Amino acid sequence: MKCECCELNKNITTLIFETRHWHVILNRDQALLGKTVVASRRHCENLSSLTVDEWTDLKSVIIKLESALKKAFSCEPINWSCLMNGAYENRTAPHIHWHVDPRYCKEVKYAGLKFIDPNYGNPHDYKRINVLPKETLDLIIGEIRKNLK
Repeated sequence: MKCECCELNKNITTLIFETRHWHVILNRDQALLGKTVVASRRHCENLSSLTVDEWTDLKSVIIKLESALKKAFSCEPINWSCLMNGAYENRTAPHIHWHVDPRYCKEVKYAGLKFIDPNYGNPHDYKRINVLPKETLDLIIGEIRKNLK
């Protein structure tokens, strides 16, 4: 069965940073400013299959990414979700990854754009999409990188 995450891991165009075990990727969908995906660099289908080393490395990714997002865009809180539903819906192989959703209680302006979080305080509406041009995504990546510890 084909794995979309493994294919993505081969040709990442919006990589923010990587560690030994994880890719941190800016999502092309910026319905929430700074929305990212943290994906395992190896094909791994279940959380229970992650090694102790991968969990430890993930902890360092969480600390680094959350700090950078808060400094860059003043978001609060940051939601992490590992849903895995898409793999079963699309008949592809599951692959461990997290959706990282910075949340905003007020409108945020960045790069001449307005970002609004209409569901603040509730789960993010994944049907609301805001795909941005590569040039704008590169600006957001640069802002996050500038604020990495």
